Amino acid sequence: MTYKMFIKESYVYALPDRWAACNGEECGYERTADDHTMGDAKPFRMFKVNGVQICEGCLIDWKKNIQVALDGKV
Repeated sequence: MTYKMFIKESYVYALPDRWAACNGEECGYERTADDHTMGDAKPFRMFKVNGVQICEGCLIDWKKNIQVALDGKV
C-alpha cells in the first residue's frame, strides 16, 4: 500500500482581509496577512496538506508522531 502526502505552503498572508483557520485537531489557530490568534508570538506559516489547511505547529507535531511510528518507539 502506498500513501502519498502532498504538502505545500499556503500563502494566506498574501490574501488581503481573509482569515484562514488551521484544521488540525483542536488547534484553533487562525491568521490573516497581518494578524493572528497567538498573541505576541510570531505567526505560524500555513500549509496545505492533501488539500487541508494546517498551521506550522500542527505540521511539526505530525512530523514527530510519524517519526515515532516509523521508529517503533512509544
